[in-house]
Amino acid sequence: MSPSRPRALRLVHTSDWHLGIELGTQSRRADHEAAIESVVDHCLEFQPDAIVHTGDLFDHARPGADDQALAVDALRRLVEVAPVVVVGGNHDNNVMLDRAWSMLAGLSGPGRLTFRGLLHRPEAGGIVPIPVDDGARRFLVCTVPFVTPHSFARFDRPGETTGGFTAGIKRVHDAYGEWLEQNADAATDKVIWAAHLLVSGARPAGSERKVDLGDDYATSTTQIPPVSYAAFGHIHRAQELPGTITGRYAGGMLPFRFDESREDAPEKTIVLVELPATGSPKLTLAPISTGRQLVELTGTVDEIKRHAQEIAGCFVRARVVVEGPVTALRSQVADALPGAIIVDVWPEVAGAEVKSRATRAERTGLDEMLEQWLIENPVASVDPQRTARTVRTMVEAATSGRRVGLEEESLLDRDIAEELIRELTQTMDWVDPEAEALAVEMLASVSVSPEDDAEPGS
Repeated sequence: MSPSRPRALRLVHTSDWHLGIELGTQSRRADHEAAIESVVDHCLEFQPDAIVHTGDLFDHARPGADDQALAVDALRRLVEVAPVVVVGGNHDNNVMLDRAWSMLAGLSGPGRLTFRGLLHRPEAGGIVPIPVDDGARRFLVCTVPFVTPHSFARFDRPGETTGGFTAGIKRVHDAYGEWLEQNADAATDKVIWAAHLLVSGARPAGSERKVDLGDDYATSTTQIPPVSYAAFGHIHRAQELPGTITGRYAGGMLPFRFDESREDAPEKTIVLVELPATGSPKLTLAPISTGRQLVELTGTVDEIKRHAQEIAGCFVRARVVVEGPVTALRSQVADALPGAIIVDVWPEVAGAEVKSRATRAERTGLDEMLEQWLIENPVASVDPQRTARTVRTMVEAATSGRRVGLEEESLLDRDIAEELIRELTQTMDWVDPEAEALAVEMLASVSVSPEDDAEPGS
């Protein structure tokens, strides 16, 4: 009698929760609670052997106490179902995940909860083994948290920016491939690639952090060694990975913008993966509840009012058609929709071709939005276009660690410049010390007023 074929191993892939994110100024906590409940329910029903979270557990590098408590409770419920591996994302404080949260994870039991906020060599924890069937088989989870461009790219050496990054990522992939060749057993091991990176050819949802979506710093699925399933995070649109590899972006947990909640937008899901002993994996997209709906309305106040009952409890963005200037428009809409959560209201003059600021914010870059704001809200700037470019340079430099000479700092008010850089440096816990030092240097250079910086006789 031939021995029975081993059962298929099961994996759940979830990603990009962004706990702490807001819609306008509105908290999404209730929506996160509903989504987490869905994820836990699916896990209880599916009974996976392992669960991977591919980054951006939090939306901020300094998550609030309530958001951390929500994460602890959610992960506690998941580890009661199966071992969980969490990799760091570009929004997470990955030093904190590695050093503090990893220590807390040990309280859940050996191997039940693992954080990999930073890159580790495969032999030093980069590959997380998860025993299955009393150790007869195992998952090998290759963890690749978010890698900032300055980790490999040398911005101080011409020709070694994008090339340096590409070479560095290749070294990571090659190191994992070599380890797997020597240590993985195809008969008993299922290899999972768990990464938070941009893959060339992936389609963003629009709510991702724009500075981390440059094609020059995208990786390719062709570099990934042979794996059973590639679990990716970073892109909020759920989708198959480009190329021939078996894997997916799980997508964001919630619709983070209004256009992610339209009828043609992909449904928010987690991925249920069944990996048979031989043959192709079976992937099932399990829909998750996303709490309160995001609704866009266009019309006069009276026309919008007709929807009051059906959108009670929903987030609302309203484009209100008016005949001319109107006062207290937001209050009028709030009175017309007493049960709704008003996120944004703007007027559109009947018959006029008006480019809405909501559309502008979704379709333009940082410099364009800042330029428009400077034009509409004059501050200490004589040239909004140049000031916008300067601020964009500051943002790119702070997030990449690139050295820049800000020759146009005289266009910025001293206090404004100091506050902008202070905000950047306070949210840069995920960068390495050298990059943070560069940001401090930049703060010092920008904080010098034109009068203080001028040479005698210049």
